[in-house]
Amino acid sequence: MKYVFLLAATLLLSACASLNKQQCLDGQWQDIGYADAMKGLTTARYDEHREACFDYGVSPDFDAYSAGHKAGVPDFCTAESGFKAGRRGYDYQGFCSDYDEQAFLDGHAEGLEIYQIERQISTARQFLYSADMDYTLGGGFGEAYYEFKIDRLELKRDEMLERSRYYRAK
Repeated sequence: MKYVFLLAATLLLSACASLNKQQCLDGQWQDIGYADAMKGLTTARYDEHREACFDYGVSPDFDAYSAGHKAGVPDFCTAESGFKAGRRGYDYQGFCSDYDEQAFLDGHAEGLEIYQIERQISTARQFLYSADMDYTLGGGFGEAYYEFKIDRLELKRDEMLERSRYYRAK
């Protein structure tokens, strides 16, 4: 039993590693730094990479990582990236304070508003699926209520996307 627990703990910890073995061995540190910046992650993420790669006997190149990160920050700190980050629910942490922060925040606010509506749609759909059970038991709202709510929220979201300065339908 003790061995099963140790194996499970090891697998759980390895699943949380910031990089896998191949990424550590490949050593594309500038690309990894750039990618982290494009996710809005600070250079503190490097410490997680260092810990992940330690198990494989690899020591990350901080200078290359830092150079890639530095190149990625201005590319991330745009209105378009802010919009995309907001749509993903990214919690802004002041990452763009040395760049065009206001443009990023404008896009982020717009994307975040749409993200919140999409969360409401998801919640309403969950209630719709359980509404039949609630209604049968004599409580809650009927399906028609949730269908109406979902339609109204989807319409609001679609109108916002059409008005958006940053959304690009593909």
